[in-house]
Amino acid sequence: MNSQDTTKNNNTPKIVLKDIKNSKICIIYVYYERKNETKNQTNLSYFIKYGLDETKWLNLDITTIIVINGFQCEIVIPNKKNIHIIKQDNCTDYEGWLNGINYISNKNNKPIEEQFDYLCLINASTFGPFMDPDNKSHWLCPFYESMLINNSVACSPYINVFKPNTDHINLPVLSCSFTLLKIDKNIIDLLTKTPVISTERNSPKYTSIVLSKKNSKVDAILTGEFGLSRILQINNYNICCLYKNNHRPSDPSYDREEFFHINNEFLKDTIFIKNVWRTGEPYYYASKPILYDYCINFMNRNLKYKNIFDGLDLIYDYNLLNINHNNKKDFFHNFGYAEEYILFPKKKYNSKSVVIYAHYDSNNIIADYVIQGIKSLIYIGYDILFYTASSSINNINLNILPFNVHFVKNKGAGTDWLMFLNGLELIKKEKLIYEWIMFINDSALLPINGITNLMNSIQNVRKNCDFWGHWLSNEIQTHLVFTINEFKYILLEDIIKFIANNITLCNTKNDYVYKLEIPFTKYLLDKKYKMDSVIKYTELTNNHLCCPMFNPLLLKQWINNPNSFAIKWKYCISYLKNTVVSEEFNFLTKYLYYGPYGTISEAEKMGAFPKSILFI
Repeated sequence: MNSQDTTKNNNTPKIVLKDIKNSKICIIYVYYERKNETKNQTNLSYFIKYGLDETKWLNLDITTIIVINGFQCEIVIPNKKNIHIIKQDNCTDYEGWLNGINYISNKNNKPIEEQFDYLCLINASTFGPFMDPDNKSHWLCPFYESMLINNSVACSPYINVFKPNTDHINLPVLSCSFTLLKIDKNIIDLLTKTPVISTERNSPKYTSIVLSKKNSKVDAILTGEFGLSRILQINNYNICCLYKNNHRPSDPSYDREEFFHINNEFLKDTIFIKNVWRTGEPYYYASKPILYDYCINFMNRNLKYKNIFDGLDLIYDYNLLNINHNNKKDFFHNFGYAEEYILFPKKKYNSKSVVIYAHYDSNNIIADYVIQGIKSLIYIGYDILFYTASSSINNINLNILPFNVHFVKNKGAGTDWLMFLNGLELIKKEKLIYEWIMFINDSALLPINGITNLMNSIQNVRKNCDFWGHWLSNEIQTHLVFTINEFKYILLEDIIKFIANNITLCNTKNDYVYKLEIPFTKYLLDKKYKMDSVIKYTELTNNHLCCPMFNPLLLKQWINNPNSFAIKWKYCISYLKNTVVSEEFNFLTKYLYYGPYGTISEAEKMGAFPKSILFI
């Protein structure tokens, strides 16, 4: 085993660049999600937005296969020819990597070693790449260079050399979460066809193929993680890494290079970092989190993110954590923060307001941008009445939510109006007294310019009106866009009557627009209630264009308006770039995707909006 620190970019040798530019590389990324956490989402989203952004790196011939375990994936994965998606039942990384190999072999009717020169195996627990962007180099170059220098066929961020005379493996072991492999038929046969026998003392003996179905976590470690390194080395192949440890601690319990130890600073040069090391026991960790803050700060800086709660006096409700631990607060600050546990704040202000939130997600999840919006509203003092047309919620245990979830049968277009009506009738029945009642549906992304902006904007628009909306449109006739609307409690009875009377007249999507959304504004104005809005069509030039409030040609006129706090993201995100919106906006969309390779709006599909590809 050899190792060499070759992570510094901007000076990649010419021979390395020449060789790697002529190579074909296949990345297989095995991904899954865990309930009540978002760490894996952050890892994959960052890898896509930063690691796979061709504008940041030397142009290489890379094909990426993302294997989604459990079928659930919150991340919007760009629809590009060189990115493939497989969805499957839960399995280990080693089976997932094999499935990726089989997929690309079958798709192109050619063995993987005849299609590619290098195979990069990644799992969802690793965070990276952490290397400054360089369009004359690539984050793969340091691994590639180390392999050339050390005459190796495999390179990881680090290699573990276990203590002698213990029950552990007596060979150096590559990282279990990232390995770049030079492949040919013999190496692929070793990994996919040749049994390997575990030899660890005082451990069960397993015989299994490295990339194959595993019977247990122990099997995955012994014949997968350890087996990969063993089968290469016993067949006289060299392995190498980026991290060269010349400062090994004397602590006799010290075991793995990647666990928390006094030399963590050196791991910053490994490009990919596994922040969290769980054991098989619930809520037990083999190590403190590794360089989590460093990684998050690097990501935020390079992707222009700003956490919407940064700088705010935030008090979390730790009792909501779905863990069996004596001190939930200590657990969160020692470990849970690095897992990105979903945790809600307590109210900072008492605004005597309530929001009726209408939700539907075809994947039966409450997406992160929805959670962030609700957390913001709770912080500034809102109670939450949450209604969903999803049949279940799969990514969150309902008992960690500081509100009840009301399930409503999905009747298609217009179900939002039924939810709003149900919420109003509940308020009336329970005699809940509020000063203001807000309607929001899940097409709204907020707060796009920060929480303080959200609170100030709401307070300002309330001053001289009885009801308001975020957008006032002139399409068809003047009306408030029914995505975010708020009204005083005194309007409760009139609004219940309006919705109840008109919802029975609606059968199609257009009915809900023409018989509910558009006449709603006029109905209240005719009753002499005063109206206002945050963004008005009269403030926009060229407001004669189709759907002016969300027309891509007009977005820049209001999206960074200091009064604006929301956007209908599905209408607009394909026309945006992270450089033209706020850092808070980028944070809220961290699991979404800008540009024409992500979510395309119905308006574009129908030809009402220009092609988003023109806005790149």
